[in-house]
Amino acid sequence: MKKLTLLCLLLFFGCEMHEQENIVQGETEARVVNLSLLEELTTAIVQNDVSYVIEKLSVGSFEINVPNKEGELILNKAVENKRLIIGYYLIKGGANPDSEDDEGESARMLAELSDQTEAWEAIFDLAPLKEDVANAAIFNLLTDSKPETEEKFIPSVDTYLNQLGAHIDGRNGGNFTYLMEASSRRLLGMVKLFCLHPDIDPNVKVERGRGRRKQTFTALSLSKNFPEIQEELIKCGAVE
Repeated sequence: MKKLTLLCLLLFFGCEMHEQENIVQGETEARVVNLSLLEELTTAIVQNDVSYVIEKLSVGSFEINVPNKEGELILNKAVENKRLIIGYYLIKGGANPDSEDDEGESARMLAELSDQTEAWEAIFDLAPLKEDVANAAIFNLLTDSKPETEEKFIPSVDTYLNQLGAHIDGRNGGNFTYLMEASSRRLLGMVKLFCLHPDIDPNVKVERGRGRRKQTFTALSLSKNFPEIQEELIKCGAVE
């Protein structure tokens, strides 16, 4: 009786293991190796084209943890180029920070040697960054943005704000909020993005100087020469 029970258990677990092998094999077969696409993604990483990376990761199923034609892993490339947001989406897309390239280096190894070690460890775990790191990153993106190029930066700002720990009331060295900075730079798309946040305060005031030289700045006052920005701010709740 004991032998019969043991035999049944062996047969059961043998069938379970065989079924799991078939599932894994099926998943592996479903993910094709597309070296041309990996090359395109490598270029997008260097150019910090977040939208392109998000688009390609959202369509089709391709193997992301294989080296490209130069023997590089695209997650490693993201670490080398300090592309935290792209790294975040690569991890969400199945990138493994412990996979090794043709030189035997992994993204985790490269991160440990960088000046962003702590931030990358958070990215690898899909966890929020430290608030000050995320806030500083948003202001850097606002500084790099222009009205004609801001669309390129909006996905990164959105991810820092809604996924990686930045807060809508973050301030820069001049005590301006994101909204104030975007308004002063005529970044309409950014203003719309920030105004979508339920906790936004469009009437934050920053005072400079003393006595007669005292000035008060708001998002509205900083956008006085940009009617389209002012219109959006009023929709957002800003008042004179």
